[in-house]
Amino acid sequence: MQQTVYQPHPDLSQPDGKRRQSSSIVFIALTLFALAGLMIGFAVGVIAHQKQSVNTTKGTAITVTHPKTSPTATTIQPYELGCPWFVGNFTGTQVADGSTQYTLTAQAKDTSHGNDCPANGPVKVAGITFKLWLIQRFPGKNFRLPDSAKDTFTNIQNPITGIAGNKSFPEISLSFATPQVQQSNSQGQVTWKYTIPASVQPGNYDLIILTDWSGKFYNWSWIELAIQKAGNN
Repeated sequence: MQQTVYQPHPDLSQPDGKRRQSSSIVFIALTLFALAGLMIGFAVGVIAHQKQSVNTTKGTAITVTHPKTSPTATTIQPYELGCPWFVGNFTGTQVADGSTQYTLTAQAKDTSHGNDCPANGPVKVAGITFKLWLIQRFPGKNFRLPDSAKDTFTNIQNPITGIAGNKSFPEISLSFATPQVQQSNSQGQVTWKYTIPASVQPGNYDLIILTDWSGKFYNWSWIELAIQKAGNN
């Protein structure tokens, strides 16, 4: 008698309904597993991106910038001054009318040719103090500042009285359009602009130029000046 032999299948022992139900459960489980994998991958990507952004921000926050430093200017120590001298054009006859403006530029000098020689070299340093004032003409060349002159430099704005022989020569006021006491520019120069008040009597005078370097060294010179009244040119 011929017999047919069947290879058994694992699911043949289950009813058809239960087999279909089992297949549906397996399919749903696989689908949920796949979706869960996608969600996990997306979440990991977002976290990694946020972490990278945070790290970048932190890196920017801790960046240290070193400021550039400029070289310190060299300070020139004061040294002995020669007599200052005027530079440029100067009018030796001027009018006391209170309106005509005159200009005088002076230069700080060293002592390369002696203490009071006009040929001395220029001292091209900023910050040397200059003062200009007018006095009556004094005889000879023996004008000097009083022994207390160095103490006066702390109040250099005040009038200074010079001495020639046994006579005192007080400061005569000018009308300045620029400060009477100035600090030199980088070339060691200052420029004054002034008028001579009408109250100044005609006659022979001297303009005194004083230089003082930080109260340590000072010197002076003078320029002869003839003053006239307006209309007497």
